[in-house]
Amino acid sequence: MGLVNPFHTSSDEDGDKLVYHNQSECGYGKEIIKNGHKVDGVGTGRRLCDRCADITAGK
Repeated sequence: MGLVNPFHTSSDEDGDKLVYHNQSECGYGKEIIKNGHKVDGVGTGRRLCDRCADITAGK
């Protein structure tokens, strides 16, 4: 799959982490979409999620 437009959650699914997602294979991102909590964009003060970063780096 691959890169998608950045998005984050409208709920607390990311725990206390302020992250956004940009990979279609990210399990955390898939849960956000599945649960209907997806908000387009990176949001304010959010960093790329660790799993999305690993996927981007080929890990």
